[in-house]
Amino acid sequence: MKTFNFARGMWDPAELPMTYTPMCKDYTIVRQEDDCISSGFNQKIERYDYIGIGMPEPVSGDCTVTARCAFENHGAPMIDLIDSVHTDSEGRRINDAHYEIVVYGNGCNIWRVLPEENPELSERPFSVLKVAREEFSIPDNTVVELEVRVKGKHLYVRVNDYRFEADVPDLPDTYFVGATLCEGDARLYELSIE
Repeated sequence: MKTFNFARGMWDPAELPMTYTPMCKDYTIVRQEDDCISSGFNQKIERYDYIGIGMPEPVSGDCTVTARCAFENHGAPMIDLIDSVHTDSEGRRINDAHYEIVVYGNGCNIWRVLPEENPELSERPFSVLKVAREEFSIPDNTVVELEVRVKGKHLYVRVNDYRFEADVPDLPDTYFVGATLCEGDARLYELSIE
């Protein structure tokens, strides 16, 4: 098992390079706080952005990913299971097709994000398809443990004591693991991959 503790001085950003979803607008880096990394309101784009990190090497087969995280103001930390990653013309790592397992104040969603075949014809260079939506309340500033167990083409998801499952038929046998902070104040304290 590999565990990353995101307290100041406890992790090496080179081990989890910045890796962005197609929804990202400004490509800023995560903010380092005393006990975590976080996102925040981006004055430059006048919104909360999607700020992500990812494993530089893919994993194969089944694994368990656990994130200790918190959020407020509609924040949404997530675990990403990424088909592949490419580097853009600026040298930034960008997710290609991927699954997002997102925890937020009203529960947990699973999305399938797919690049559009011709992004010039669309306002957004991606499509977002709903895989699962589980509704339950999580108060702001509650530390949450989000666990995603991959078993073949099936996910077993746990948010603290709440559990549910979902099929992910398009997940490849080899994929990258990442985490994204978005849509509000979101914090990531620890990430483990087993």
